[in-house]
Amino acid sequence: VSVTLAAALGGELSAEQLGCLACEIEPSDSIMFPGWAAFAYRSGAWHQPLGTGLHLPLVILDPGEAIDTVTFNRTLDLKRVAVLESQTREALALLTEGAQQRRADLLGAASRLSATAYQQVHHSDWVEQALRWGDELSACGVVRAHSGSIVGVLFDSDGAATEAKAWLGSRFDGEVTLAHTTGGGARGGG
Repeated sequence: VSVTLAAALGGELSAEQLGCLACEIEPSDSIMFPGWAAFAYRSGAWHQPLGTGLHLPLVILDPGEAIDTVTFNRTLDLKRVAVLESQTREALALLTEGAQQRRADLLGAASRLSATAYQQVHHSDWVEQALRWGDELSACGVVRAHSGSIVGVLFDSDGAATEAKAWLGSRFDGEVTLAHTTGGGARGGG
């Protein structure tokens, strides 16, 4: 919306400006940056490009639980998050290397480390179950929505993900969706 509005007024917003604007409303991800990027999700103060990213299949498990992200972020114990700094740095290093080398195994290791470490801040039974299922299905890794209950199981091939979707669909009561990782960047407005 911001990109379209700026274009209608004859202007343009950079990804950095969009990031800062989004964070004034509530913490955000890095979707406004082209490709993959690390991003200061609470302040918008910095970002680090990670490359174009990979188009990897992701089986998303959604139990249908609604999360009030504004309340979640307002009550988030940042001291507990800060304890994860070394694991976060390690996950970011794996993510960066995986994106640069285009290696699904490194991306999976990064996502698994991040998802597992964050259990210390916000425990999710779905993450524990997804990790077990991911191991059983030889998945690359597991990703999680840090403020919510949605979990994704990451694969390196469409065939494996399609089989996993069917297998998971018979074991999981919520919605099971096959999607793909993608890069960000503003679209529209022109």
